[in-house]
Amino acid sequence: MSKRFGSSRLVVSLMLSVLLALAVAAAAFSFLQGVIAGRADAYFFSEQYQRRKSLELRDNLQVFVDSASVRLSDLTPLEAWESRERYVVMSLFYKNRMVYTTGMSVDAVASMGDLEENNLPEDTLTLRFPDGDAQLYIFGYTDPLYFDLITLASGTIAFILFVAVLVTLIHKKLRYITLMRQEIKILEGGDLTHPITLKGQDELYDLAFGIDAMRQALQNQRQEEERAQKAGQELVTAISHDLRTPLTGMLGYLDLVQQKKYKDEGEMLRFLSLAHKKGYQIKEMTDKLFDYFYVFDQNMEDTPLERVSAAGWMHQLLGEHIMDLESQGFQVERDLPPLRGDLLVRDTLFVRAVDNVFSNVLKYGNPAQAVKISCRAQKSTLVCEVVNTIAQGGRAESTRIGLKTCRRAFEHHQGSFDTWEKDGLFTVRFTLPMYPPLKGG
Repeated sequence: MSKRFGSSRLVVSLMLSVLLALAVAAAAFSFLQGVIAGRADAYFFSEQYQRRKSLELRDNLQVFVDSASVRLSDLTPLEAWESRERYVVMSLFYKNRMVYTTGMSVDAVASMGDLEENNLPEDTLTLRFPDGDAQLYIFGYTDPLYFDLITLASGTIAFILFVAVLVTLIHKKLRYITLMRQEIKILEGGDLTHPITLKGQDELYDLAFGIDAMRQALQNQRQEEERAQKAGQELVTAISHDLRTPLTGMLGYLDLVQQKKYKDEGEMLRFLSLAHKKGYQIKEMTDKLFDYFYVFDQNMEDTPLERVSAAGWMHQLLGEHIMDLESQGFQVERDLPPLRGDLLVRDTLFVRAVDNVFSNVLKYGNPAQAVKISCRAQKSTLVCEVVNTIAQGGRAESTRIGLKTCRRAFEHHQGSFDTWEKDGLFTVRFTLPMYPPLKGG
């Protein structure tokens, strides 16, 4: 847990921001304390202030002496006034003798001896009593509340500065979070084309990158669904057109037979043969249509793959089709070197795709020209090619549904399927990934 906390780039960034803000606030607090408290000390302990304060205290004390009829012979009531004033230190002298001082009892002061005249404080003031005048030295301390207020004000300013600096430092992160929130709302509205802004190198960047990757995945999925829907619509339109022609012909021949619009039994049998041929054309097209929907089934991805030997599997499968071609009068030029490695295949799906390739050769190829078949290993990829000459008047099906089925089937195997036509030659190339053979295999 501590390791995860310590490795968090966002947490480290925020901690550094907090420490910097604390350093700035501490420096500001020390500066304010030094400047304001220094100025307060300079003011409260200045000669002018102290003189004014002493005169003010002397006048207050004089009022107390007059009102309480305090006499030099009994100075005990002065303790009550001094306790009320709190922040006062004073000494009272009469005839070069200390008769009262803060912190000592009257009896203790009375036991002290006479003072030399030059030992008396210089800044004494005269305090009048009913039984004589005395010299008063009085000093008023500044109320500590002022310095407490200075500390409080300095702390408040330092705290405000701490918050301001911290907000300034993390404002960029907060603004980025706000921007992400706005952009996510755009995505929630259905606009998957709006990219998520990527900034920084911390967890917020990782989060934004993940959200943007999810956006792209959803966008691609939506585009794939739209393409699939469009392709499906185009396929249905094309298939309906391609099916209509042989179906119309078949029904026409059957109508002629049913309505007995034939000259003799031989013509009737010819009509039935033509209708039979049209029926097989329809069957072939519907079979390819079923194959198409089979390989485009989303559940196909969950079909398990089987590990097979590339040499045994391909040589047997291609050998069967080569024999079929030769039995149909085709010449075959083969290039099938030894293969070492394994393939991962879906048995039925792979066989149907290869069958489709060779069925096109039988249907559209020219038997007078050789069919070239090669299958070789290139690094970790199996590459197979089938090249045939297109027969005169030969034409691939208009929907090319068989080729689409083959391409999808090989994509299921993490391979590829390509076709091209050039100078009367039709080439099919399909690839599959090869894997090192298992030990003992």
